Amino acid sequence: MGHNAGYIKGEERFGQVLSPLYALVARTPPMRSFYDFVVSDIEAARPRSVLDVGTGPGIVAVRLARDMHARIDAVDPSISMLRIARKNAAGLSNLRVERGSSRFIPFRKRYDIIYTSLSFHHWRRKAESLAYMSGFLGRHGEIRIYDALKARRLSLFGTHRLSMGTVYSASGSAGLAVKGIAHYGPFVRVTLAKRLGKGRPHKPGFQIQGLYP
Repeated sequence: MGHNAGYIKGEERFGQVLSPLYALVARTPPMRSFYDFVVSDIEAARPRSVLDVGTGPGIVAVRLARDMHARIDAVDPSISMLRIARKNAAGLSNLRVERGSSRFIPFRKRYDIIYTSLSFHHWRRKAESLAYMSGFLGRHGEIRIYDALKARRLSLFGTHRLSMGTVYSASGSAGLAVKGIAHYGPFVRVTLAKRLGKGRPHKPGFQIQGLYP
């Protein structure tokens, strides 16, 4: 097990108490709406291989594995969360759940989509994590960050907010370009791709979408 598989100082931690509470909160209407957005958005891209970084109770990964003929891998630094995620993933042969983080991915594989949901804003070393994760992207692979763009209380655990300034800064330092942004009510998906050269994203074009419930 890599020494970067767990949390580092300053990151939000989910242990034996908070993990089951989070799993319950994840079933509330605001959270269900968010997860519906993530699942439908990823499924629309029809990826063959997907990695979930910070899977938590595994809600999105499990739904993707049930709905798609694709290989789904998922990692989380919390041992308590992994127990819940593995229980939820029982019987799904196309889903692997292991301990890991944005700084340690235990799978020797490249992915069409690597995504994180309601997690990126907690990472302490965002640029380092994005650069590391980009090494697991396939030829036309993407990193997708799903979050709440504006301050909004989504759970018992405080206000979740994505700073676009931080995304641009961290992705640029990691050698990635912002390829597109999709809005869904208060939620947002930011797509990152490797640069081919200075100032050029992996695929040409930039898209801003407004997807409203």
